[in-house]
Amino acid sequence: MKTIVPQIRRAPLAPPPTAPAAVSINLRIDALVLHGFSRADGHRATAAFQGELTRLITAHGLPEFSGIPPHVIDAGSVRASAARPELTGTRAARAIHGGLRA
Repeated sequence: MKTIVPQIRRAPLAPPPTAPAAVSINLRIDALVLHGFSRADGHRATAAFQGELTRLITAHGLPEFSGIPPHVIDAGSVRASAARPELTGTRAARAIHGGLRA
């Protein structure tokens, strides 16, 4: 009679999961035209625009451009707030990011 001894082999331990590699996105906007703002308020609106667009892309990424030429994005119209240029910049960034998803 033959005796069979089961053998248990352990698979080598898998390396610990690593964080996904960071993806670098280079988005170039040639001009952000803000009518009716002073130079200082324009800079404030632009800074808010950049910060909000960065936040949105970091949180939601960029969609695939399904037939939309990447240089043509319809952001529609944005309601400007002369009293709060940062709000205008934030609204513009959300409109641009929404236009990317359209």
